[in-house]
Amino acid sequence: MNKFDFNQIGGFPLSTNILDGMQTAYSLFNALGEIAGNFAIISGCNINGSTVSDGVVYINGEVLAFKGGLLGSTVIISEDPENRFFE
Repeated sequence: MNKFDFNQIGGFPLSTNILDGMQTAYSLFNALGEIAGNFAIISGCNINGSTVSDGVVYINGEVLAFKGGLLGSTVIISEDPENRFFE
């Protein structure tokens, strides 16, 4: 089993190898969405009148958080890039 123990006495030695392992885990997690098929609701997304609740969906190979709102015929996938400075 792949597991990271972040709660260590004296801190956790974060390195690019650890980050690579986490990225690999995310890839495996996203691959599990194929079980449900593309454009699938994994959980939530319940319709209540004219609104849809928050949930989790699988779209184009990625498991994504779904932010609910008014019921519509389409969804908007939004990616908000953030620039970070190094040293």
